[in-house]
Amino acid sequence: MQENRFKYEAIADNIRDAIRLGSLRTGDRLQSIRQTSRELGVSNASVFKAYYHLESEGLIECRPKSGYYVRYHLQDSEPPSSQLLNEDACEVSNQALILEFLATKLSHPDHLDLSTAVPSTELLPIGGLKKSIQKSYLNDPRAATAYENTTGHPGLKRSICQFGLNWGCVIAESEVVITNGCMEAIALSLSILTKPGDTIALESPVYYGLLQLIQHLKLKIVEIPADPTTGISLDDLEQVIHHQDLKAIVVIPNFNNPTGSLVPDENKQRLVAMATEHQIPIIEDDIYGELYFSEPRPKNCKSFDEDGWVIYCSSFSKTLAPGFRVGWCIPGRFHEEFVQRKYVTNISTSSISQAVIAHFLTHGRYDFYLKKLRSALKTQHLQYKRAIFDYFPGKIASSNPQGGFVLWLELSKNKNALKLYQVGVKAGIVIAPGQMFFARADYKNYFRISFGKPFDEAVDQALKKLGSLAATL
Repeated sequence: MQENRFKYEAIADNIRDAIRLGSLRTGDRLQSIRQTSRELGVSNASVFKAYYHLESEGLIECRPKSGYYVRYHLQDSEPPSSQLLNEDACEVSNQALILEFLATKLSHPDHLDLSTAVPSTELLPIGGLKKSIQKSYLNDPRAATAYENTTGHPGLKRSICQFGLNWGCVIAESEVVITNGCMEAIALSLSILTKPGDTIALESPVYYGLLQLIQHLKLKIVEIPADPTTGISLDDLEQVIHHQDLKAIVVIPNFNNPTGSLVPDENKQRLVAMATEHQIPIIEDDIYGELYFSEPRPKNCKSFDEDGWVIYCSSFSKTLAPGFRVGWCIPGRFHEEFVQRKYVTNISTSSISQAVIAHFLTHGRYDFYLKKLRSALKTQHLQYKRAIFDYFPGKIASSNPQGGFVLWLELSKNKNALKLYQVGVKAGIVIAPGQMFFARADYKNYFRISFGKPFDEAVDQALKKLGSLAATL
């Protein structure tokens, strides 16, 4: 069965590439299922499954008594533009907009939410998690009531160490600390590296939650421009390093939120070398690293860290169970300080949540589930993007993510995406206005859409409505 999955995926990938490169054009007829099966030496079921997935992505269509035809010419869009470097350190000034956005989401739970970068509940392994909840309690009732060790559940830490083999890292169990999600890992890291008034470097645009945290800690930031495809500009960062006393560099190198960018491995290696030379810690947020659309898994900065200057942070919030709030950190040379700060902050992470995740990783076929999740997100990404291109006026610039949950979109300069967000809310639709992802309240023609929700008629109609609203701005 696993072999069969690989066969149909290979067939689908080949046809998808042919459409993207223009070898197959809109209206071209594909070979019949039987003919393709015979030529490739695979079963009819494998070919049918490949065609079925391509049809669900909107790339081909089945015409009764005629066969399968190319429906949509998939091509990479023009990516959103990047910003210019401003070397001056600044404070976060967009807190009011972020709070307004969060309040709007809370006060309108019935609205169609296209703003939240998490997988839809229907994509999660609810049955497996339910079983793990029961089993972990029956196996050890203490897990539901007693404090866990500050550094975390031993079985969970062992499983995380096994993940490291996919990055090319050998990680010892003693190096891992379990946290309350990835945000706590980042918050604890910043708290041991900085004091109020210090300056850090942060790629821009960046997840608004990080900007809120930085404002709370009373830090100043230098926003380093990030390319929507290749991520943070290392030339700009190097320039800033020579002019600012940076206490840390914060990056999301794999499928950045909001741009979806993927930093090339050679750039990650250069970034680590640069930080090591200047002895500036890197706080790496790799929360989306497992959500790649194509093999192999992208490496992380930690893979190139030989001297412990990379503090690696991640969690299961984007892949398995957002509400469990189970993350982890590999603090490198800052391990002892990190553990002490974790202990005085909240002693330890929830015992039962750790036990459930540990059980699922061991018995719940996590790798198989992740493969299904990646496949679903890859399909949804194409479906959302096709609808946006069909419904939005003019030529909209869009990111071309190779993983993750989000599309970063840029309207023409004369259109205001903040206004689109506001009229969208009135129409029962929530998107994320782009201004929230910058420290300075500017860049009004950007917005972010999450494709974590399976594409259906409601999503299609919501994107169609947004497109018509954008035309009136």
